[in-house]
Amino acid sequence: MATIFDTKEETKTVATSVAAEQHNAQIKERFQRLQSVERSQLAELASDTTRASVLAPERPAQTQSPMQHVEERVVSPVFTAETLDRTLQNHAAVMEMAPVMEAAVENKAEGVQLSRFAKVFMGACAAAIVGLVCGICALTQVVNTNNMKISAQEARNAQLRTEYAQAMETYEQVTSPEAIEQYAKEFGMTKVN
Repeated sequence: MATIFDTKEETKTVATSVAAEQHNAQIKERFQRLQSVERSQLAELASDTTRASVLAPERPAQTQSPMQHVEERVVSPVFTAETLDRTLQNHAAVMEMAPVMEAAVENKAEGVQLSRFAKVFMGACAAAIVGLVCGICALTQVVNTNNMKISAQEARNAQLRTEYAQAMETYEQVTSPEAIEQYAKEFGMTKVN
C-alpha cells in the first residue's frame, strides 16, 4: 500500500515533522532558560541568608503564645514582574506555533491522497468489473433466448413425433395385406398366384 501514496503526502509529512521538531526544540530551550533563571535566583537566596534575618526580626519567645503564632511572608525574588513578562512572551510565542501544528494535524486528517498510478489502477479495476457484469448480463440474455428456442424446438419435436406416429399407423393400416386386397377388389383386380 505504501507504494501508491503520493510523494506530496511524504513531503507534507516531512515538513510537518520538521516544524514539530523546531517547535519542540524551542519549548526545550525556553524550559532550560526558565530552569537556569530559577537556579540563579535560588543561588541568590542561599547566599543572602543574613538578609532574611534583617527582613524579619526575631521577637521574644515569652510574648508569643502557640495560638498567636503568625508566619511572616518572606519576599522572594523568584517570581518577579520580569519573570512574568518573559513567561507571557514565551507563552505568546508558543501560542503562535500552535496553529501551525493544528494545521498540520488537519492536513493529515483530511484523508489519504492516492498517486496517479493508484487512481488509474483503481479506475481500470472498476472498468473491468463493470465490463464483466455487463458481459454476464448479456450472456444471461443469450442463454435465456436459447432456452426459449430449445423449448420451442422440443415442443415442435413432440408434435412431429405424434404426427409421425399417426402417419406410421396409417401406413401400417394401408400396407396391411387385408387393406391391399380390399383396395384391389374395389378397382376390380384379381389375385394371380
